[in-house]
Amino acid sequence: MALSERGQFEFLAGTVLGIAPMRNTVLLVAFLATVLFTSIEPECSAGLSLLPRFLFWSLQIGTGMSAIMLASVLLRMAYPRPLSFPVLIVVSAMFGAMLACPLFVGLEGVFDIRDADDMAVLQNHGFAAASFSEFIAIVPSFITVWALANFPILMGNTQVNQQSPHDSSDENLAVRKASPHSEGEPEQGARQSFLDSLPELVGRDLVAVSSDLHYLNVHTSLGKTVVLGSVSRWAEAFGEEGMMVHRANWVAKKHVTRVVINGNNAYCLMSTGLKVPVSRSRRKDVKSVFGGGVKLHSDATLA
Repeated sequence: MALSERGQFEFLAGTVLGIAPMRNTVLLVAFLATVLFTSIEPECSAGLSLLPRFLFWSLQIGTGMSAIMLASVLLRMAYPRPLSFPVLIVVSAMFGAMLACPLFVGLEGVFDIRDADDMAVLQNHGFAAASFSEFIAIVPSFITVWALANFPILMGNTQVNQQSPHDSSDENLAVRKASPHSEGEPEQGARQSFLDSLPELVGRDLVAVSSDLHYLNVHTSLGKTVVLGSVSRWAEAFGEEGMMVHRANWVAKKHVTRVVINGNNAYCLMSTGLKVPVSRSRRKDVKSVFGGGVKLHSDATLA
């Protein structure tokens, strides 16, 4: 796929400051942290030459970031109800530190950079005690780094369309009336919980949703926002109102105006002008759902 064509389909690359998806930000933060720690030579790696020191911090930080992301996924699976951003960041960072600390102890042994205190704990109390000691030492840095990676999301990332292709204010009002959340009453299932997580500015007229690590990019007829959650659970909650056209992308059926399929390129054109990529494995399903009611094109230049 040419770069210009790829740009058409990266419609979800707006999680962080509206520029890059979260997964790219994690890689950037990991790289910058590796360069920083390699340059300042913290005490634990001061005895290593440049190349081994860079390798050590690459493995250390890469392991740490991977552990945090794994922790985020496991937490979402264990506790599917939406959590607040600050709570998820702190808990996932602490859980990630728990997963990473045994590996950190092992890495320090491989590079032979344990100090006397660490050696004493390991020899006198065993690997579990050494891992706990490592956990106490790394938790603050894990929380700090993960908060920095998620900082734009913590500050909010809601965008409102300046000009909508159609006036959907009445439709948004109808959606809100159709699924009210009465004051003092408990939430009525996952569907209402997801709708309640959206800012009022973007309304409730859903267009498309896509996952980006532990976040969801939610597009409505009025704008776009980012919330926590799982796109597969979102699809389950909204049932026949939409469908998964990609393992990471969900579309609202009523907003699909055209399906374009041309060689390796396939996408749904939404009523807002959004182009949602369709995976090769989902093309047959998309055709069966939209072939009768939405015009299919085999030429992407018509989009």
